[in-house]
Amino acid sequence: MTNNNENDNNDWWQKLFVTDHYSSFTCIAVSLLSFILAAVMLYSVYGPNNEFPAYDDLVFHTGEVSTVKKTKYSVDIIFDNSDTKFKYMSKGNSLSRVNDMARQSGQLTVGYIPSDKSSHVIFEINLNQTMIRSHDEIKQAYSDDDDIVNWLAPIFILMGTYLGLVAHFSKKLS
Repeated sequence: MTNNNENDNNDWWQKLFVTDHYSSFTCIAVSLLSFILAAVMLYSVYGPNNEFPAYDDLVFHTGEVSTVKKTKYSVDIIFDNSDTKFKYMSKGNSLSRVNDMARQSGQLTVGYIPSDKSSHVIFEINLNQTMIRSHDEIKQAYSDDDDIVNWLAPIFILMGTYLGLVAHFSKKLS
């Protein structure tokens, strides 16, 4: 009687953690990849250099626009009075609106944080004193974009744990 109960218990573990489709090495490799991806996601949002800048830290540049180029992930803006490239990132939302408004004539003002890179990221933008995207709107868009990590990273951690257990029990039971 206990032998039958022991077999049922063993069958349950076998069904849950053992697969004939993938080797233990494959499960371990995908498990490690899941943990690495979760760590990268969490670092990209909560890392030391990922704090959204305060409004008081912004530097403003105003002028006529000479070049506007929309890419998949940004709107690149160059002013007549500067060769510096300013980037409005898609993470701030409303990429098409920013692109359309930046192409209109008038005085464009961008708020950015100075950087040593070849371009500066825009954290506020307005045209002729009409706000296109405020600092608060962009901050909220960045926060909403980062929120996906709060549920996606735990899924990767759970998947990595499960695959690690699959690899462990596959070796143990075979």
